[in-house]
Amino acid sequence: MGWLFMRSLGGHATLKAYLDDQFTYAREDRRSRVLASGLVAMRTYYAAVEHVTVSTGAREVWALGLPGPIQSPRPGGLCLWLQGHGGIHGPV
Repeated sequence: MGWLFMRSLGGHATLKAYLDDQFTYAREDRRSRVLASGLVAMRTYYAAVEHVTVSTGAREVWALGLPGPIQSPRPGGLCLWLQGHGGIHGPV
């Protein structure tokens, strides 16, 4: 567990757009994209993320939750801070 602090959104217009982009990518062997997401009360970011293995077409969709608090951008100050938690929780 730890904290992530940032001073820039890397050119993204909103915090939600920045976070969506962090989980969207394409590589030779796999790709990932955010199917749907929401930023609830500037406290928690939720997303449904799709991973596709290019060679087989195998698709996996998983849920992501990032607990806050998340701060709005401030000139010259912190714009994003998240508390990170380790661990993967799957079906029981």
